[in-house]
Amino acid sequence: EIARWITTYGREGRWISDQSQILPLLKQGGKHRFHYKPGNKYVTRMTFRFSNSGKGERPVTMIPLFGGGGFNPSYNAKYEPMDIEIPASTKRAEVFAYITGHGWGAEKANCAEFCNHTHHFTVGGTEYVHDQPWVGNNYGCAAQVPVGTVPNQYGTWTLGRAGWCPGMDVKPFVANVTESLTPGMPVTISYKGLFKGADYEPEPSGSGQGFGANITMSSWLVLYE
Repeated sequence: EIARWITTYGREGRWISDQSQILPLLKQGGKHRFHYKPGNKYVTRMTFRFSNSGKGERPVTMIPLFGGGGFNPSYNAKYEPMDIEIPASTKRAEVFAYITGHGWGAEKANCAEFCNHTHHFTVGGTEYVHDQPWVGNNYGCAAQVPVGTVPNQYGTWTLGRAGWCPGMDVKPFVANVTESLTPGMPVTISYKGLFKGADYEPEPSGSGQGFGANITMSSWLVLYE
């Protein structure tokens, strides 16, 4: 998954998204086929811009880590720790993930669109946590207009959501984990998704509305040389 954008509520949008970490997917050059899956019938134009900013290192490898799924008591049971060999030539390493929560109304906690679930990646014994502190704020997404949310949309666009806002590119979770591994040595990486510090236990709301909690996630370990 190169990038993820959220449909605007009755408006057009324009975004510039830094997706530098996905360069390893394109490193062989030549022609590439892309799959674009829009949520609505919008006319869309996409361009890729490449540059060398002289940073002295570049991402060369993307190692798939963990996915998402139904957010329930068995959500974490399917994730086993991963042992990954780190090349001796590695200069930097990042956990890179797109994480969005979906599902509302059917459960008392209003997960996973309107509850602050947290995502815990442990690399070599060090934990890196992603959360969404703006969830539950009636203007949580409106406050993110300066970083990409399209303003003045229709409907409930202002409400703070878990990992996404209507009319915004999904901002990846990026954690620099270089200090938690040793080049030339294997490292163990594990993951769990929690709600209020524990496995999520859905409680039906009885509202007869909405749908159950789900986490949509793509995550990788990105290695730089």
